[in-house]
Amino acid sequence: MDIIMDFGGFKEGLSPLENNENKLDDFMEFASRVSLRKEFDKTLGPINYLAARRDRLVLISFPFPISRFVLLISAEPTVDIEKLAKQVVTTFSVSS
Repeated sequence: MDIIMDFGGFKEGLSPLENNENKLDDFMEFASRVSLRKEFDKTLGPINYLAARRDRLVLISFPFPISRFVLLISAEPTVDIEKLAKQVVTTFSVSS
C-alpha cells in the first residue's frame, strides 16, 4: 500500500470524488485548524490523528505541530484506520 505521495495528489488511476477545488481547499483548512489545536493537550495529551469515516471514504489527518504541517490521507471506506495510522506514524518516525 502506498501511503506517501510526493507533494500530495492522487495515486495514478484515481480521480477525486469531490471536484470543487474551493471545497477541497476549505476542507484542508478545516483539517489543519482542528488538527493543530492545543487547548486540551495538557489534560488529554496531544492529538495523534483525527479520522472521519464516511460512506464512500475515510479521511485521516495527522498533525505535525512543530512544522505546522498536516498530512491528510483519504482511503477506501473499508480501511483499517488503526493499522493505517500505525503505518503512517512508523514511517514518519523512521524518517525524522
